[in-house]
Amino acid sequence: MKKDFDDDLPLSFDPEEQLRMENQLLELKLKAEFGAQTFSGGEVPAEVQNTFLKNVLEFENSYLQSGEIKICDILGNPVLKSEPELEDRELEISLEEVNKLLLAHNITVDFGSSYNNRTKYKFITEELFAESIVHTGVPAMMMHFIYEEFHPDHKTDLFNKAKNFITAWFEKEPDKILWEMGDRIMFPGGTALTKEQIMQKLLITFSSYTGFSECKYVISEINFEISGDAGIACIEGAVSYGASINDQEAIAIQGNFKLYFFLEYGWWDIFYFIFPGFDFP
Repeated sequence: MKKDFDDDLPLSFDPEEQLRMENQLLELKLKAEFGAQTFSGGEVPAEVQNTFLKNVLEFENSYLQSGEIKICDILGNPVLKSEPELEDRELEISLEEVNKLLLAHNITVDFGSSYNNRTKYKFITEELFAESIVHTGVPAMMMHFIYEEFHPDHKTDLFNKAKNFITAWFEKEPDKILWEMGDRIMFPGGTALTKEQIMQKLLITFSSYTGFSECKYVISEINFEISGDAGIACIEGAVSYGASINDQEAIAIQGNFKLYFFLEYGWWDIFYFIFPGFDFP
């Protein structure tokens, strides 16, 4: 039977146009088969887009075809002593060997706080090894695991977020401040501001001063309540800093601050705050 068209014919006889059309087809394929949203165009060269889209398609196909497998199976089911069986020096050596084995299979484990070697070894060999994951087998793809995702340390997490907020304020970095915030921020009266509106307020506030000096802060209280997967928290403390206007003598700004957080999907976001030097509309 004679075909009405040739599948091997190029999409266009113009190489650049052919590459552009191929990218569009790849985007449509990713969206239709995997629901993936891609954004092409701009200043990114078509060749770079093409390579990126093909890599994404390869990953999605590998992910779809891969079944779940335990991490210990990926590692070849190593025979290891349990944590109680090891003396301190033996455990230190075994932990180092286990980490090398994980890294050899492109797996890393991060610990957000300081934990002793026994806690680390016990977690890796008893919990992480038993974890089932979808293993795509894509070369050079690293798998990162965080201890706190298995054992949340909410107090430390909240402390760090408050510290990040305050430090970003002193350094006049609104982008970093917004990183700690939710999509909408409440303010007195019950009205909400979007991140974009808060950004504009911060830019106006920071543009009023040439710089901050003698910056000090203390975090005095961290209170939180967890119910299921949701939670609410309040961090209180005090700050003091000097705000310079046109390189003149700094104006002293000081007072108490409050940061209110909401926990959703394992992430704490600020939804309301009181901070010396910032006035809501």
